[in-house]
Amino acid sequence: MIFYGVSLCTMKQTETLIKYGLHLNDRLSNERTFLAWIRTAISIIAFGFVVIRFLLPEQPAAQPATTTGIPVTYHHALFIGMSFFVIGGAISVLAYTRYSLADKQILTGKVKPSLPLPAVLMFAVLTICALLMLYFLETAFHSD
Repeated sequence: MIFYGVSLCTMKQTETLIKYGLHLNDRLSNERTFLAWIRTAISIIAFGFVVIRFLLPEQPAAQPATTTGIPVTYHHALFIGMSFFVIGGAISVLAYTRYSLADKQILTGKVKPSLPLPAVLMFAVLTICALLMLYFLETAFHSD
């Protein structure tokens, strides 16, 4: 391969690139997309940690308790935070699945429409956001 008059590869490497690397930009783009999904998963997991760490009541005795004696807001914060953990883990698994599938499709030249996974994950995140809004509304009105 010649770049500004300088050969960057041997002839054999150039032949290999021509034979297997025709879709090199597509494959690198697929990898960047995979890494973006992983960053998203890490961010969602971190947000779940923040929810659990900072939204749990400091003094459970001051909160209204359920029949188990555990405050209601404790259950809600724990459920919401753990839901973010599950969604983040699911995103990382689905990101790898999508990456592998797209890579095979790029290599074979038979690219099919995307799976509906992004839409499913978007609705899951929206559901958790709605639960967070309900949690904040509940704690705001019960703190009187």
